[in-house]
Amino acid sequence: MSVKKLFLGLLLFTFFACQTEAPKEITLTLQVDNPDPETEYSVRLSSSFSAEPFAKFKLSEETNSHTLTIPFAQAKMFRLSGDFYKSMYAEPGDDLIVKVTTNDEDEKVFAYDGSAAVHQQLIDDFAQIDSDFREANGELEYRQFSLPWDEYSLAINELNDEKAQLIESTEGVTETFKAMAKAEL
Repeated sequence: MSVKKLFLGLLLFTFFACQTEAPKEITLTLQVDNPDPETEYSVRLSSSFSAEPFAKFKLSEETNSHTLTIPFAQAKMFRLSGDFYKSMYAEPGDDLIVKVTTNDEDEKVFAYDGSAAVHQQLIDDFAQIDSDFREANGELEYRQFSLPWDEYSLAINELNDEKAQLIESTEGVTETFKAMAKAEL
């Protein structure tokens, strides 16, 4: 009987020893081509512009990359800024590399790598869909829309349907991101 208890105890010990705790952080790397050494970059863990930054740092031609480990207990949006402003999304355990270059028109171009890249690219795609919609339909604001209500409502529904289809057709999107994105539609 004691051999059975010893075996059972060893089995339970092995089972619990092999359990790993889910990560409660993300790794964020910012890479900027030709950074201005005077520009201060910051990461805010809140949607508020007035929130205190979690981290501030500067880059230079010699050091054009900075990596942070940020505590995250749950999926959330956060803000990355410098000579640009980006809303970002990550889940605990994610890593995200944000690569910033400048094109010929002196506009910032963003590329992403890492496990959170698919989500960030979708956020950028949503912004482009919104921009294309505003360009095609004019700036439509609540109570000041230029279309009759039924046409305005139809246009907004089509816009949201396009985003929902994009979410469903993109591989690698987590259920948490899908739920968050669809709640915003």
